[in-house]
Amino acid sequence: MKLTTLLFNLLLAVVGSSLVIHAQTLSNEDEILRNLRLRATEGNFVSQYELAHFLLHQASKQRRDPIEAAKWLHYSAEQNHPNAPYLLYRLYQRGLGVPKDEKKALYWLMKAAENHEKMAEYDLACRYMNGDGVPVDEQEAVRWLTRSAKDLHVEAAYQLACRYEKGQGVSQSQDEAFKWFLHAASGGHGMARYRLSQAYETGKGMPKNPGKAVVSLMEAAESGVPEAQLKIGLFYLNDHVMPQDNEQALRWLLVYELSMPRDLQVREHIVKARANLSIKQQTDAQSWATSTHFQIELRKNLYLPLELD
Repeated sequence: MKLTTLLFNLLLAVVGSSLVIHAQTLSNEDEILRNLRLRATEGNFVSQYELAHFLLHQASKQRRDPIEAAKWLHYSAEQNHPNAPYLLYRLYQRGLGVPKDEKKALYWLMKAAENHEKMAEYDLACRYMNGDGVPVDEQEAVRWLTRSAKDLHVEAAYQLACRYEKGQGVSQSQDEAFKWFLHAASGGHGMARYRLSQAYETGKGMPKNPGKAVVSLMEAAESGVPEAQLKIGLFYLNDHVMPQDNEQALRWLLVYELSMPRDLQVREHIVKARANLSIKQQTDAQSWATSTHFQIELRKNLYLPLELD
């Protein structure tokens, strides 16, 4: 009986504490919204944008209001806030807070791209690639990819490198391809790092450099590129480029298997890598692979674009 009473009182305390925290959160949000609305009403275009962003992304669900957010975004965009047009584009594209309207979406996308919003520049380039709302135009796609890449959009830099490599919308140039692969790789783009590794290995676009090839390959593997993970595992397994090390081979092969679970052929390599390893070494390799795969996926999710609810 005493234990039941104790548990009940503990439950009440936990629930009560949660309610207090929730009430404090709502109270803080009320204060934030009150201050932002005050400055927004006075015509402060930065506050208008911040208020819209808060209503879309940061407020608790019961306080989110895409209709009010759209209103303040229009006011902010009319005063040339650099980020407001792109968010308006997303709203018209999704029909969130405003009627879905592809023409208005494209209008605000172009406004955002003209403001050097790198995501808008990249999205507009993709539309020219695919003929989405605009005619297919590879040269326009390259123009906007170039602007986006110069504004530090790493995927744009990678796509631009691929086009220079193939001569798609531009004159073919391995030097330009290498430059933009390097640009994207320095920004953390996994596939760009892998392509750099291949370039250093084969001497395509620059002199061969086996040392840099291995460094770029390892960076690609750590960025989550399955091809790089498999290649490193096989290098360690077969005493090629890297000294033979079955434990390191097993680690990277297991990471690859977690990334590409449908590749049944890797099992043969894993069985070979397990040979002559103790149970502890195999267990440690599995733990390392699981932890490494989790961290890679976590880093990927941190860089995903913010979704509108």
